[in-house]
Amino acid sequence: MTNKFIMLGIVALLLSGAALITEVVFFGSSVSTSALVSESFLMPLSFIFFLIAGAFLIVGSMIKVAEISD
Repeated sequence: MTNKFIMLGIVALLLSGAALITEVVFFGSSVSTSALVSESFLMPLSFIFFLIAGAFLIVGSMIKVAEISD
């Protein structure tokens, strides 16, 4: 179960990076706080994937620590 959460977190992190790279390279936008709101769809999508990745990685590591301490 732990590996599923950690793998989902890593996949979400990779999707976040891919969306950010696509936005910067192909659409030429800058990475800033105003770009999170006003630019195209991929910049906010990258931020959402980053938050999801963080949540999955935190939950996965909490489960792993609980399994080790038993």
